[in-house]
Amino acid sequence: DQRRLRSQAVSGLKITGRVTTEPTITEKEVQEWYRQAHAASRFSGHVYETYMSLLNAVFPDWPSLRTLDYGCGPDGGLSSISPTAVGYDPYVSKFSANPWKGHSFDLFFSSDVFEHLLESQVSKVLKQVSLSMIPRVFLAIATRPAKKTFDNTVNIHRTVRPAAWWRTFVAAKLGNKYELALHINGSDAAYAVLAFRHKPVEDVASVKAA
Repeated sequence: DQRRLRSQAVSGLKITGRVTTEPTITEKEVQEWYRQAHAASRFSGHVYETYMSLLNAVFPDWPSLRTLDYGCGPDGGLSSISPTAVGYDPYVSKFSANPWKGHSFDLFFSSDVFEHLLESQVSKVLKQVSLSMIPRVFLAIATRPAKKTFDNTVNIHRTVRPAAWWRTFVAAKLGNKYELALHINGSDAAYAVLAFRHKPVEDVASVKAA
């Protein structure tokens, strides 16, 4: 029946009647994949080194600051080179303790992590940063798909957005207490580097008054 076949094609169905869908992955599967990937050393854990010159330029006093390296990887990221830094990675057992309990921070640092999260998860992290009144934020975020995929072929970069989108999104989630301190687009539009800091108190007060 030609009409039936045409109807199936229009509705996005195969002739077999099965709906074509993109592969999906559960959060439990994501967590297990990352635990195994870190155990197998599939991530170097030293990506932060790529951004050290920029970190030193925008926050030159960072070695003396209480720093949270969010998504630090198997070797602890900045905590491996600074005694005032705390590394956090939920998929590495020795760095999996909740960083928000019992700590206050002067700098939130995260390199090549946010793109691995869902947009809603990134929003939750940034909300916590703002609520915790961390005055400095440094982010390096990949802006294109990763070479790696989960076992079901879903790309491990779950939020792939251009640099301009990330700049607007992060600024909105942090709120008007923060101002942009640095925005650099990486080579071949592969990543974005963003830094924010608390505005002077008088600037915040003027925004609220307006």
